[in-house]
Amino acid sequence: MYAYAGSIETETLDNPSLRSPLTSDAMETTTNDHTSAPPIVVTHEGGLRFSAQARSHRIVTDQSRKANGSDTGPTPVELLGAA
Repeated sequence: MYAYAGSIETETLDNPSLRSPLTSDAMETTTNDHTSAPPIVVTHEGGLRFSAQARSHRIVTDQSRKANGSDTGPTPVELLGAA
């Protein structure tokens, strides 16, 4: 089992080699505030299933059985579409 705790946006913005050419200084100023939100913890639960803990909310992603997953939650692309 693997776990990641951190802010993806903050780490990307802090590392110039990972920055998108579309990243603006204004975006960096608003998203690089380490005190504004607790970290999101992503945990690999086995196979193709991952869970993310954001504040008091737990989100599970998985792949369909057709894609060799267990179909215990929406795929990451489905969650992105819902966002």
